[in-house]
Amino acid sequence: MKKIVFLLFPLFCYSQSLTGIETSYLDPDKVSYPKGEKVLVCYQMEGWTGGSNCKLESLEVELGEGWENLTPLNPPQNCSITTEGNWVWMDNGWHFEFGPSNNNPFDDIGDWDFFGDCIRSFCFEVQVKDSCEELDLSIIITSRGDNINSICNSYHYLLYSGHIEIGPECEVGLYIPNSFTPNGDESNDIFKPLGQGIEKFNLEIYNRWNEIIFETNNINEGWNGNNSPVGVYLYKVLYTNVLGETHQIYGHINLIK
Repeated sequence: MKKIVFLLFPLFCYSQSLTGIETSYLDPDKVSYPKGEKVLVCYQMEGWTGGSNCKLESLEVELGEGWENLTPLNPPQNCSITTEGNWVWMDNGWHFEFGPSNNNPFDDIGDWDFFGDCIRSFCFEVQVKDSCEELDLSIIITSRGDNINSICNSYHYLLYSGHIEIGPECEVGLYIPNSFTPNGDESNDIFKPLGQGIEKFNLEIYNRWNEIIFETNNINEGWNGNNSPVGVYLYKVLYTNVLGETHQIYGHINLIK
């Protein structure tokens, strides 16, 4: 697990500077992730200090197309010493909401770390899509400060950048033999295409009169000849691989005894 630390350079909002230290980590921490893996993501903010004109209002999460099932975890603590409120998850990020003791409907300012020593932890879990495409796995964090109904500061961080790891289960291919010998010697008795990375499959065998004499949707099930005479038969294979590609193949198979 590797931590990434960012230093916020002071920005100015009505002569009030906001500074802090950003720390983030992923668990497990990898260069790329295989499909289906769940990842814990935490973004910690220490600081965001400044005057009362600008307080931390929200932290938004933007995910690349390779992620799914975003699940927010425990909300961060309220660092404000003057405002009662809580961090809640809404839409695509954490937002600071005032508590019931705040009676001023116009006081729409956020969480303020007066001394700059409070650490807020924004954590969530995401999962890599079940895909064999090299989809984007970037994670962008945007923190925004609020100044009485107007955004006064925002910071954008590319927390992670990567793609789905393409494993051997994503390799695709289909081999179709051109002859078989269904004579009962247990050697090449079955006509059966051999495939890898095949999700949908259909095989049809036709005789010389263009009649279907065998059909299956199971790639592991082959044609045993059905006591058919020696000759040439037509096959049609329709399949879809794990990349979402659909192919249709016609060919001839020699039945030899």
